[in-house]
Amino acid sequence: MGQYYQAINLTNRLFVSPNGMKLMEHSWIGNSTMDNICRDIEKGNKSFKTRWIWCGDYADGEMEEPIYLTRKQLDIYENSSLYDPEYPEINPYDLCIDKYWETEVTTEMEVNFFSEVKTDPEYSFDYKGKYLINYDKEEYVSFDSLPEHKYNWDDDDRSWTVHPLSLLMCISNGRGGGDYHGEAGQDYIGTWANDTIGIDSEIPEYFFEINPNFQEQ
Repeated sequence: MGQYYQAINLTNRLFVSPNGMKLMEHSWIGNSTMDNICRDIEKGNKSFKTRWIWCGDYADGEMEEPIYLTRKQLDIYENSSLYDPEYPEINPYDLCIDKYWETEVTTEMEVNFFSEVKTDPEYSFDYKGKYLINYDKEEYVSFDSLPEHKYNWDDDDRSWTVHPLSLLMCISNGRGGGDYHGEAGQDYIGTWANDTIGIDSEIPEYFFEINPNFQEQ
């Protein structure tokens, strides 16, 4: 079955529901969700230098660091239909899906684990001359160096470029349909999850360039 994802900002307690819920439905340069998030994490904007993950609904026990909840939030979670005492780990994806909460002790407004950010479907981000930067690992990816690839989908002969952000931040790839199954860059999948990231036109001194070269099969 397909695995659905949420892009979650752990620092600002925000989430974005992608335009195309499966990982490889939205992980492309030019997808409106990716463009909006890149705008927000660019230097000078509200989510610059914040911690992110791309979390699938099959992600159980994937977080190296737990999601911290207040006592009230934990009570709500443990009294919800999502809680299973045999698997007490909290999947951050579940905390973003308000409509699935079934509990008598709260209302949707009172849950507020993460707040949803709406995106502009018409927005287009300018990637030219910019770098995706991991400030914890001191690594970066140059958007100008991303490989293009032609995919024979429905006689569509355009070139498509896989977006590195979501694949680097993903914590549950490979557990469902629609995940990234390409051979290229497999060692990089999820290596930036939960790290502090941003986009800038300047590279910090001594940071190291990585080239995942993600290409879907």
